[in-house]
Amino acid sequence: MKKPTYAIIALTLPLMAKAGFAGTMETLPQNNTTFYVQGGLGASLFQELEGNQVDTDPSLAFDVKAGLLFKSQTNTRLGMELGYFNLGKQDFAAVVYDDYSMSGYYNMTGDFKQSGVDLLAVANIGLNDKVSAVLKLGGAYVNQSIDVRINNYSATLPEEKKLLPEAALGLHYNINEKIALTGEWRYIDGSDNDEGIPIVKTNTFTLGLKVNLG
Repeated sequence: MKKPTYAIIALTLPLMAKAGFAGTMETLPQNNTTFYVQGGLGASLFQELEGNQVDTDPSLAFDVKAGLLFKSQTNTRLGMELGYFNLGKQDFAAVVYDDYSMSGYYNMTGDFKQSGVDLLAVANIGLNDKVSAVLKLGGAYVNQSIDVRINNYSATLPEEKKLLPEAALGLHYNINEKIALTGEWRYIDGSDNDEGIPIVKTNTFTLGLKVNLG
C-alpha cells in the first residue's frame, strides 16, 4: 500500500468515526433504514506507470451500485454499498530493455482497461435539508486487461486481478425524498507486479443519480 493510500485512510477514518458518534446532531427527516440504487457517468485518470509514459487524457467511466443506510437518530447514517465500475481504456508507451536486440531495447505501445466490483463502508452526513456529504472506504477487486503492440506484432497479456484499497468522497443534493443528484471522487490504489505491468492507480470523477427505494 503506497503513501497516498495511507494519507487517504488517515483522513477518512477519523471523519467516519466522528460521523458515527455524532449523537447531538439534528434528526433526519427519513428516520428509517433505506435501500438505494445509484449510477454515475464521468471520467477516470490513470496515474503514470513508473519509468513509462501513460496518456494523460481522461477516459470515459461509469458505475452502478446498490447500498443500504441504517436507521439513525442523528443527521448521520452509516451503511454498506456494493457496486460495479468500468474505468475505460488508456493508452501507454514503454521502453523494454533486451540484451538480445541490436539496440539493447525496443519500444512497446498498447492500451489497458480496468473494471471491477467494490464493497465500501458508507457514512452519509446531512449538512442541511438538501445537501449531504458522503465518505466511503473499502476495497475494490480490479480486473485489468492489457493489449500490447511491438512493431507489427500485437498480443493480449494475461489479465491482472487483485483486491486493492479504495476511498471515495462526494456531495449529494436531494431533489426530493426519493431522488438525489450525486457528485463523487474515487481513488483506487495500484499494485506492483515484478513479472509485468502493474495495476495502475486511478482517480475517477462521476456525476449521477441516486434513487431511494424505501
